[in-house]
Amino acid sequence: MPSGESHSPPPSRRHASKHFRHGRVEVVFNWSGDRWVHRVVVDRPEGPPGGWESVEGPVSPHLDPHWPASPPIVELMESMAQGRPVLLGVGLAGRSHFSASWAPHPLLSDTLLVEIACRIHAGPGWLGSTYRPLEEATPQPAVLQLAASTTGGKPHKSGRTGASPPRTVQWSYTISPQGIALVGPPATSAEPPENPR
Repeated sequence: MPSGESHSPPPSRRHASKHFRHGRVEVVFNWSGDRWVHRVVVDRPEGPPGGWESVEGPVSPHLDPHWPASPPIVELMESMAQGRPVLLGVGLAGRSHFSASWAPHPLLSDTLLVEIACRIHAGPGWLGSTYRPLEEATPQPAVLQLAASTTGGKPHKSGRTGASPPRTVQWSYTISPQGIALVGPPATSAEPPENPR
């Protein structure tokens, strides 16, 4: 093979759409620019399917690309965990590293459990997941933002960024025919203190 040729699969094969279904809920991932975007489609017994799509890129009011509206997923892979199929994703924005999983909820039918973790090195301007409905008539807001708690349960002051110890912030939510909802309080784990000398 001449030097300079790539051993990577062509982009059309490397970034083919990925589908993940559990009961009446399906998540469809498509490559867009530099990341995977996704659309949630819910089969309804009556009428056309409904759902939501992820909102990507910088979020208002600061439009800081280091803190996008949704985790910027750049790699996706299918796997198994505890005998269940899962879809795993990783990504990066600024100095923050994201990981995500989509799996059938262990107790609820027609429900996906989404778990996100982000390793941050500075106080975020925004951290969470954002969706917009695919249709006008929906009981949820025009834009649904699921904010991760980065302050240990205290109200988050928007726009305050700066030095803070590295830590991992986690949040999870469900996707079902009833909507998208946060699961329990998001968690934050800080770096252990350094050993004094």
